[in-house]
Amino acid sequence: MDWWQFTTTKEFPQDIDLVIFADYNVFQEKMNEFKILLANQKADKKRLDIHKVEVYPKSHKNYETIYEPNWYYWLDLFSHTRKDRRTKKRQSRGFIKIIYHE
Repeated sequence: MDWWQFTTTKEFPQDIDLVIFADYNVFQEKMNEFKILLANQKADKKRLDIHKVEVYPKSHKNYETIYEPNWYYWLDLFSHTRKDRRTKKRQSRGFIKIIYHE
């Protein structure tokens, strides 16, 4: 299971976005735990936005229709800032990747 977080130069960001990439079988097995994690996060009013992406092998029918579009969406969103209002440019930013093994 991989956890991705983009980096920022802000000392006190408004929130933290966390995307969990995990094998689709893991999400099926851990769905109740994931729902509890989301419920606790919302109940505690944490400034943590949690998203999940189910990872499928290339040979799976959902690889191109579900996994790849999600991967590219989060890559684009997290690898650059929004366009600057004045310069109309986007700045690159980095990722933190945490590999978690049970």
